[in-house]
Amino acid sequence: MCANGMTIFESNVILDYCRDKWGEFGVNLEMDTPEDRAFVNMVCRLHDLYVASPNCTQPNFAHS
Repeated sequence: MCANGMTIFESNVILDYCRDKWGEFGVNLEMDTPEDRAFVNMVCRLHDLYVASPNCTQPNFAHS
């Protein structure tokens, strides 16, 4: 949940919020190359669309 009370729930939105909010503190966790950033973005999308969504057809699976 954001400081203003808004709920955010997509991986990339959460990551962007955390980077914008606390990016100046600690170690930079953003990938160095466009290819590495694309890979991370793809993993986030796969998670959001297929792992943590009603689109998942895994037996006995219920999305959260």
